[in-house]
Amino acid sequence: MQIVSNTEGRGLAAILGATLVSPGPELDGIVQKRDFLDSEETVIFAGTGFGETASTISSRRPVFGASIWTDKVNAYPDRMFELAAIAGMRFPKFHVTVSGDEALSGAYEQVSTRVYIRKEGGIRLSVEAFFAEGSFKSFFAKYHGDRILYNNEGPKVGCSTSLVFSQPNTVLRKYFDRIAPIISLEAPEYRGPVTIEARVSGTDVCCHSIRFGYDFDFEFAKVFLCGKEILTGKVRSLPTGFGSTIRLCDIRRDGFDVGALDSKYCVPTGVRKADDGRAVSCAETIAVCVGIGDTIKNSFTNCLEVVRKVKTPDMCYRPDGGGAALHWWKEAQKEGILK
Repeated sequence: MQIVSNTEGRGLAAILGATLVSPGPELDGIVQKRDFLDSEETVIFAGTGFGETASTISSRRPVFGASIWTDKVNAYPDRMFELAAIAGMRFPKFHVTVSGDEALSGAYEQVSTRVYIRKEGGIRLSVEAFFAEGSFKSFFAKYHGDRILYNNEGPKVGCSTSLVFSQPNTVLRKYFDRIAPIISLEAPEYRGPVTIEARVSGTDVCCHSIRFGYDFDFEFAKVFLCGKEILTGKVRSLPTGFGSTIRLCDIRRDGFDVGALDSKYCVPTGVRKADDGRAVSCAETIAVCVGIGDTIKNSFTNCLEVVRKVKTPDMCYRPDGGGAALHWWKEAQKEGILK
């Protein structure tokens, strides 16, 4: 297996023991790296901008996570909203900023560099399914907290904490079924995860986003729950437990000793080997810690145990993600959107 990445998906190579094709110093000396694609059988594209390469080689070997068409949907919100409308989802009012505009605040939230959407009520629901050969399988519900790290000491992190679990969902399932023939027509070579995130209030479903490709924090947790087969959609049985992640970050970014990283449940993402063999930081996100358990609370408790084993000075992380995820779970159950 070969991982091609230009983002924090580099951690997939570390967790799987796979060959990594990636620019930059991240994971130098931690995993085997190459500067080119060779004739290995399976290639996983973990990041954006690889669509042309993925589509080109997909006829010669198994390729997962990217295509020309899905790159365009990920890059252009109007294409994503068009896909959501075809699938029958309502989508919110949005505003595209131009050079010189002030950033919107209050009633709007930012979803890309220039696009803001009006905040909606209801319960946030994010579901991922694996698309291959014209249909979806392996449905997972996902929760993420994208907030400032603990005590405002660290940066705003996209998935400072996350939760993933197997959950067939009757609310969003029909939208996956409706976009399946569109993907089959527009990108028959695509194999990989698709995530629909929406705001659900009763029977009203307002699309927040449709994304193609791997969400790395969730993928790390899924690997521990299901094994590496989940990366290519071959998992035989879905788990009953929960997987949680906590990101470890430091705003100094470069060259400090990260101490001991647990090789099994602490996935390095921004780490390289120094000349003297020490593991030192080379990015803002040092690693992603993973916990699994039979309840949400237990999964985060186990994740915090992993965090405490990392002897990194001055690292920042959110210790309260479990409480937020549990609150979301209870609200979602009360509204009947998790079944």
